[in-house]
Amino acid sequence: MGDCATIKDHDLPATAQVAKQKAMYLGEVFNKCAKNGQDTQIPEFNFKNRGSMAYIGSWEAVVDMTPVHQKATEGGHFAWFFWRSAYLSMSVSLRNKIQIPMFWFLTWVAGRDITRF
Repeated sequence: MGDCATIKDHDLPATAQVAKQKAMYLGEVFNKCAKNGQDTQIPEFNFKNRGSMAYIGSWEAVVDMTPVHQKATEGGHFAWFFWRSAYLSMSVSLRNKIQIPMFWFLTWVAGRDITRF
């Protein structure tokens, strides 16, 4: 729902962070409209940038958390560990929280699977 939402006068990047916040906003708006009817006051959408992270290879990543703290930028192995821990903590199900480290370990031991069918 959040990926498909276009909010008037808001040109935002197509990232998971934006889609999740839009989906939460739309869920609240739809629930209020269902409870109170058509003449409900709809609050304005406010995007909160919580930073960005990117894996750049060779067990290194870059993290930009300047929206949280002005000097919160990092790169290298520590940023890679932070990226991995954030990725794992944001996975939803217990099954995924078990499978993700298992696949990380298998990739570390056996390398990436590059076969094509």
